[in-house]
Amino acid sequence: MEKDRAVVLELEQDIAKITFNRPESFNAMNTEFFGDLLKIMKNIRHMENVRCVVISGSGKAFSAGGDVNFMSKFENPEKEFQAPADHLNSIMLELYMLPKPTVAAINGPAVGAGLSVALACDYRIMSDEAFLMFGYSGIGLTPDGGLSWILPKIIGMSRSMKMVIDNPRITADDALTWGLVHEVVPHDSWWKLAMEKARGITGLAIQAIVTARRLMLEGWYGSLPEQLDKERWSIARAAIGEGREGIRAFVEKRQPDFKNVK
Repeated sequence: MEKDRAVVLELEQDIAKITFNRPESFNAMNTEFFGDLLKIMKNIRHMENVRCVVISGSGKAFSAGGDVNFMSKFENPEKEFQAPADHLNSIMLELYMLPKPTVAAINGPAVGAGLSVALACDYRIMSDEAFLMFGYSGIGLTPDGGLSWILPKIIGMSRSMKMVIDNPRITADDALTWGLVHEVVPHDSWWKLAMEKARGITGLAIQAIVTARRLMLEGWYGSLPEQLDKERWSIARAAIGEGREGIRAFVEKRQPDFKNVK
């Protein structure tokens, strides 16, 4: 693990651990951060031994979003915002389409683009001391990283606009109530419990999970006939892989061994 990088990757058996590593700036995102994260995401895509990815932040934050100090140095903001936005877009597409389940271990504040990354993960575990925040409107900016797409799909338009207008700190309890996260855990055990969740996921039918994610994402903007056709094709494909093992295990009254399915 290159501990001096803005984002670091560590492998623990079949789990890839991605850590945002700019604690002095609350893991704010700059050019180096985007470059490191995009490279890591692309590498993980091709790691056949990796069955789950856990994303977290070092220090006190998950991520404060875009580095405002970095942005303040732009001499031509309209032009210079384009490159980091393009990098973030590439990262988000990799994350949403990653052929591995993802867990966001939200150890501290997740703000702006940090919130975008957290919400893109399949499963979100949040420390009871952390908070979520829209962030953009507080500094006169609009959302990026797909937040305007995913946020209203999770919590609806009314609550989304409350986050835009009031820009409140969403506590862990409210985040759970609103459906922004799946679990709230004591701060002193957030990492332990996130890794336990990841280890549990590694024993599941990974291809079935990521295919279900893809189908549900596509279902948001596809028609019902198109979706039914995609489901028919996908379940037929699953039936010759993980589905075959799952059905056999059910009939034989044993636990399925998805890890050895090729």
